[in-house]
Amino acid sequence: MTDKLLCRADLAAMFGTSGDKAASILTGQGVQPIFLPRGKYQSPRWLESAVIAALHAMHAAAQASVLPKAKTPRKPKPIPSMGVASMSASSMHKFLTQGQSVQ
Repeated sequence: MTDKLLCRADLAAMFGTSGDKAASILTGQGVQPIFLPRGKYQSPRWLESAVIAALHAMHAAAQASVLPKAKTPRKPKPIPSMGVASMSASSMHKFLTQGQSVQ
């Protein structure tokens, strides 16, 4: 199987955007164009397999960022200890006189 060389118009069709934007996306992914030395097609070209590999890498990165994260169980709130030994005389008096009482 031989790889084709893609021009900006081909990139625009693959990416669904302008050729310049597609070229800048590929440059950001590390895919550099090939410049042929002479002839009719002196514009930059990209190797089809490199473009497809970059698209697959971009897709995998997008899928990894969308996956739901595992929820960590919540820790129960600690119940404040109301030990008599830790209460001062004034807080004990306040607790006994202003707290709820059973009648």
